[in-house]
Amino acid sequence: MTARILVVDDIEANVNLLKAKLIVEYYDVITASDGKTAIELTKKKSLI
Repeated sequence: MTARILVVDDIEANVNLLKAKLIVEYYDVITASDGKTAIELTKKKSLI
C-alpha cells in the first residue's frame, strides 16, 4: 500500500517541487492551495 500525503501551500512552485520529490518516492500525493480546500479534500477522499 502506498502512503498518501496531502501537500498544502499557497505557492504553486513549492507544491510542484514537493509533489515531484514525493512521487519519485512512490507516495500518493494530493495537493491543495489553501486550508479550506485541504479540509474539503480530506473529507471527500476519506483521509480523516
